[in-house]
Amino acid sequence: MERIYYNETAFSIFRTNYRNTEIQKLEELCPPELKEYCFFDKTKFWRYFYNRLLQEKNYKEMERTLAGTLYRYDPVLYHIYGLYNKEIGNIQTAQKFLFLSGIYTPDTKGLSDAFYNRLKNGHANEFWGLVPEPFLSKRDRHKFPAPLIKKLSELPVPKWLFTPKKASSGIRP
Repeated sequence: MERIYYNETAFSIFRTNYRNTEIQKLEELCPPELKEYCFFDKTKFWRYFYNRLLQEKNYKEMERTLAGTLYRYDPVLYHIYGLYNKEIGNIQTAQKFLFLSGIYTPDTKGLSDAFYNRLKNGHANEFWGLVPEPFLSKRDRHKFPAPLIKKLSELPVPKWLFTPKKASSGIRP
């Protein structure tokens, strides 16, 4: 179990080897008054934590810790990071992460469309230089939301980029 403290609140992240169905049963054991603070998935915790920081406009704490949580692709965390950059005035980074999140809302459509148009009018080589390394990882392609896959299919990028990684047979060649 890992505890993270923020503003005198302790968050507990339970690390388990259980399958998802068993984790759901464990979540039910968390007392109702503490349910908001118990997490069995670190990604769900970071989503909650950064949404909370964004609502509180605690940009100093976000700046200190958020970029380190983007080591794997997660659409919600990319969206939160884009919103954070929008709030602090870092528009180019906001455009990139809002587009790559695949979560397109009316208030962020203009920003994500600007990045899409930049890629659409550019070269495929430019794409590789603009997107972060975790986005290109094979292990997270199954997490790409359908709207993002649709947009990527319209760009001059290889189709394998938005094709989910095939399940391994467990047998090495």
